[in-house]
Amino acid sequence: MTKKNGADDRQFIKLYRDVLESASWRSLNLYGYRFITFLMIEDMRHRGKQNGFLLAPYRQLEAFGIHKDSIAQTIAEVEAVGLIDCIRGGHRVPNRYALTWRLLADGTSPSERWRHCAEQAAKLIAARQAAKTRISNGATLP
Repeated sequence: MTKKNGADDRQFIKLYRDVLESASWRSLNLYGYRFITFLMIEDMRHRGKQNGFLLAPYRQLEAFGIHKDSIAQTIAEVEAVGLIDCIRGGHRVPNRYALTWRLLADGTSPSERWRHCAEQAAKLIAARQAAKTRISNGATLP
């Protein structure tokens, strides 16, 4: 995938090691990873110049592999652990998203909220572990 002059035209996104090593990143489940991946791809589609204005329509998230009944919960969890910021839309105005380790479209520094969400991430990890324990002991989920 190189241009005529030998330059590489593939898209990429920076994902820093401290993000990957964070409790927030470790707290993600499969749908959380898919949601973050969807937003990173969307950011790359716009050459990294639309962070804070990224859209994630439910129809597209479902086609990307997130179950329709889990989309709202997935977004809430990823936002709670600080990996995204969600700017809520109104009636017929879509929500917009920002990846919190990336520079915003207007040049604003990243919020890096994930650095301050270790407690929320730990609670999410513990809740998932407790759910696995209940299931393995034959109990049903509430």
